[in-house]
Amino acid sequence: MFQDPLACGGLGPVMVRVPAGYFMMGDMQGHGSVDEKPVHEVKIAKPFAIGVVEVTVKEFSAFISNTGFVTEAEREGGCYMRGGKSWKYPASDFSQMQDHPVVCVSWNDANEYAQWLTEQTGKQYRLPTEAEWEYAARAGEEDNYAWGNDVGIANARCDRCGQDSKLTGTYPVSSFKPNDFGLYDMSGNAWEWTASEYTSPYNGQELTVSTKGKKQGKRAIRSGGWLNWPEDLRASNRGEIAPTDRYSTLGFRIVRVVE
Repeated sequence: MFQDPLACGGLGPVMVRVPAGYFMMGDMQGHGSVDEKPVHEVKIAKPFAIGVVEVTVKEFSAFISNTGFVTEAEREGGCYMRGGKSWKYPASDFSQMQDHPVVCVSWNDANEYAQWLTEQTGKQYRLPTEAEWEYAARAGEEDNYAWGNDVGIANARCDRCGQDSKLTGTYPVSSFKPNDFGLYDMSGNAWEWTASEYTSPYNGQELTVSTKGKKQGKRAIRSGGWLNWPEDLRASNRGEIAPTDRYSTLGFRIVRVVE
């Protein structure tokens, strides 16, 4: 694991290096939707580094403090769901601490954060492609979840995942066991943006960073969130929303290109 120093002081997110390799992408257990097919072999041609946890409120706060950036929720009417106003106040019925995943951020907001990290560190940061995300989530496994095919009890944050019955928002990052790559919350807690355009069926876009404009097309999201049922947390499950959308259940994780 490593952290890149920031020009403004402090350190960037904790990252872990993921090796290049091959994996089978899609619903291998027969529990998913048509957009999780066809199951197909994907080559991850180059190693990459990915955030050990979802970007936290503390990390996003450092970006805002340094740049004065104003998120789309703040400019355009708040968060979707739960009466949220912004990443600072993502819902009317729960609050977040510094170690919770930042939510109520759009795809465009997440990319601004990645660009800031790039400028601060001199290294290339971005969102993960959809293929990189699933490869990292599976960590060599073909089951629905990192721990097996059944959600079990207290393995992730979601509705019906075995925690408290009151759906009161996100948990602190790394509240549960990591997968075999050392990554936390690849199932649940917050949905995560990917860099890729959403297409169904798969047609190769899952391997690419979208070049569509800030208000064009749909982007793929992964992981499932704290308000979702277990089936939405499966490694192959996908969602599609506009790059301007922002939800109280949606955050992101960052990738760094490695030499």
